[in-house]
Amino acid sequence: MTNPTENPVESTISDAPNPSSLIDRVREHPLVRWLEHWVPLGGFVGGFVFDSLTLGRRVEWYDLLLLSAYAVFASLAMILISRQVFPKIRGLLIFSCQFAIGAMFSALVVLYFKSAGGLMPTLFVIGLFAGMVANEFLHKHERLRSLVWAIYAISVVMWLNFLLPHLLKSVKPAWFYVSTILACVAVVGTHKLAKLPLKSLRASGAAIAALVVMYMFGLVPPVPLVLEKGFVCTDFTKGSGEYACMADEQGAVARFLGLTPTVTRKAGDPVYALSAVSAPTDADVVVEHRWYQHTEDGWQPRDTMQFTMKGGRKEGWRFWSRKRNIAPGLWRVETALHGGGVVARQDMEIVEGEGPKQPKSL
Repeated sequence: MTNPTENPVESTISDAPNPSSLIDRVREHPLVRWLEHWVPLGGFVGGFVFDSLTLGRRVEWYDLLLLSAYAVFASLAMILISRQVFPKIRGLLIFSCQFAIGAMFSALVVLYFKSAGGLMPTLFVIGLFAGMVANEFLHKHERLRSLVWAIYAISVVMWLNFLLPHLLKSVKPAWFYVSTILACVAVVGTHKLAKLPLKSLRASGAAIAALVVMYMFGLVPPVPLVLEKGFVCTDFTKGSGEYACMADEQGAVARFLGLTPTVTRKAGDPVYALSAVSAPTDADVVVEHRWYQHTEDGWQPRDTMQFTMKGGRKEGWRFWSRKRNIAPGLWRVETALHGGGVVARQDMEIVEGEGPKQPKSL
């Protein structure tokens, strides 16, 4: 006989699994805990790889729009995470924030250093990336630590370094410093809204200072100018809307080790330098080819050729220079902003004779 005081509905509900305890059990599963540990770093690496593959050397308006979206979202997410807003979706916020920062940071590599190259810029990028990875294993209870803020800060600087000149249609070096100051203001403002101690911005200040110093010493290109393509060669021809020439075939080992490429020429033949450089649309730019010869006294300037271009050509504006009666030995050609920094440099060894060559074109 049924007890009249017993409520079968309540009995059924009380015997059902507790949703919150079920969620807790799922979160305690080793696989889920492993994923929670690696998801933030995965977001950063995923964003880095995604942007490296999809962002070309030339900056289009949609690239700037995408970078702006990354910057705004990352700033908002860092504030929400730090102030512990929306705790139930904290993991998703962290992953999304790291993805946005990773995508922004990859633009720094693609747009700044792919054309300039060099040891110091490479070490700078590797150092920040390694810091981000190490940050996932140190002080795990602090999700927004100083190294994360450093990469975020340097990414905001990079974003404004490109955005401001494109909006103003000017490539004056002053805009680099103006945009860097604006970026610092934006980072400090975001940091204050996140209610974090000021000392956590020390690494950010050091990273920004390092970038400015490298810019002053010509170790990064005069943004937003970007080298699309460039090479040194012989047998130059111009026709049918194409610049073409013949370049020495460089072996796979030489390319992998970064050895100085050779330029083989017949005695008396000139050597040509070809470049394609992108710039903001409608910006008037004067660029140069600077030829240097390596002597016992180091690199000595030999010739400088100037070219005036107006930004906007999709494949980059093309120009070329020629060096006659060039002596065998080590030479360097710099593609640079007139009176300013170096967009890219190419070292080479001039060799007299004949060797295997391959066609190159702009």
